[in-house]
Amino acid sequence: MGNEITVDDVMEFQGIFSLMPAFVFEGVAKKKKNLTKKFESTIRAYLNSASEEDLNKIRRVLNTDIDELQVVMGEAYKKTNDKHFKVLANPKYKEFVELNFNELKMMMD
Repeated sequence: MGNEITVDDVMEFQGIFSLMPAFVFEGVAKKKKNLTKKFESTIRAYLNSASEEDLNKIRRVLNTDIDELQVVMGEAYKKTNDKHFKVLANPKYKEFVELNFNELKMMMD
């Protein structure tokens, strides 16, 4: 089971999705908007400056089942109290998470 993701793995995303306040982030999640595309240049700059180890963590997270991922996002929320994680952990925003993570996968290919 060495492929299971951890809270530390999902923490790599904190810098990406904290580009906007959590209450705005939740509103965007409700509307199922493609934030990855909107912030593409910022995300690319972040990815270009990330270490290979950090990029591998991101890839592992992106290749994780969304249901499992949302459980870990919930754990990250409990650990950090970052409301962005609370939004990402909410099952009603599963489609938003899938959309944006799939877009990020394509960006990293």
